[in-house]
Amino acid sequence: MTDRIFIYMPSDQTEVDWLIASGNDASSNRSGHDALTKIAPLCGDRQVVLVIPGNSTTLRSASLPVTNKKQLLKAIPYALEEQLVEDVESLHFAVGKQGADKTTPVAVTRQQYMKNWVAVLDKHGISPEIIIPDTLLLPLKRKEWSAVIQNHFMNVRTGKNTGFSCDDTNATFMLQTALAENGNNKPERINLFLSDNAIVPENINELDIEIIKHSTGDNPLGILSGNINGSAVINLMQGTFTSKESGSGSLKPWKPALIAGVILLLLHVGSNVGQYFYLNNEYNRLDTEITQLYQQLFPGSKKAKNIRSLVQSKLKALGASNTAGSNGFVNLLARTGDVLHKIPGLEIKNINYRNKRMEMEVVLNDLQTLEKVKKNLTDTGLTIEVQSASAKDNKVTTRLKIEGAS
Repeated sequence: MTDRIFIYMPSDQTEVDWLIASGNDASSNRSGHDALTKIAPLCGDRQVVLVIPGNSTTLRSASLPVTNKKQLLKAIPYALEEQLVEDVESLHFAVGKQGADKTTPVAVTRQQYMKNWVAVLDKHGISPEIIIPDTLLLPLKRKEWSAVIQNHFMNVRTGKNTGFSCDDTNATFMLQTALAENGNNKPERINLFLSDNAIVPENINELDIEIIKHSTGDNPLGILSGNINGSAVINLMQGTFTSKESGSGSLKPWKPALIAGVILLLLHVGSNVGQYFYLNNEYNRLDTEITQLYQQLFPGSKKAKNIRSLVQSKLKALGASNTAGSNGFVNLLARTGDVLHKIPGLEIKNINYRNKRMEMEVVLNDLQTLEKVKKNLTDTGLTIEVQSASAKDNKVTTRLKIEGAS
């Protein structure tokens, strides 16, 4: 087993929790809470794992006929675009191991978060090889969920690469909703991990499920570090943030000299002619990759010049094929509108329609109103899933997934 040092950074704090895991004997682990300046010398040749708060990451999945990882990273933002509130151009996507059914688990966070985390560590000479949300390091057992409460947020792991996050004031409601949506597949118990200063969510013991409380003590890494599995990890260090350290240990002493040599060489041979050939080759390479990705996403298509227009027309065609029947956009919108216009104070912020389902972001007066909306829509024969809910300024913002009869 590779010696690892785990660093848990709920925010860009200067003092963080850390734990050194050496071998398979947990009793030999060392841990503490210190400034990054004191932690840096401990990193040495150890693999650095940065653990980030689950509430900064969204877990999703996508089904695409693509197996190449680089092409997946290019295609997935647009496959998930309508499931995300923020502009995909501002987000960072990382993928896990693709399943036999071509379903790929995805972790999504803001690019700015990634830049901040990497910059804070780099300032102290620390280079992480793995960045992973704490949600995916919670214990995973058959027919059980795990949850941790840290800094007023509850992060819940419901499966190998699935889970959700919510503020602790809505924890009981969100758990109740998630359990109801899982029906016969709901877990037999929930393991709730609490730090010494964490507050147990109100009314959580009233849930119709066994809740087993565990203490994480002063350092949650004692629990989290034992659940890292290389084959199951979604490492956020992908794409432009790919770790340069892995597999390059023997080159570290020569790195400064190599960099200096490369710079001198570029200065010596650099010229306008060289720049021209470089840019021309880059253009041809990118053009080839775009065409290959287009043909994999839409098998049978021939190479064409205006790929962007063709993709847009393909997506429109796919959308058009789903507009008829009980799951058609007009039908879903009409049935939903009949219910929502009767709810006082309700405000619709966003509507998306794809794959015979409608996703709607709405603002309500309180959680009781959300329950009323869900019941009234269900009474009309619609299937409703509450994907998220958060309270702010005496209002509740929620995201609903709405489907008609299958």
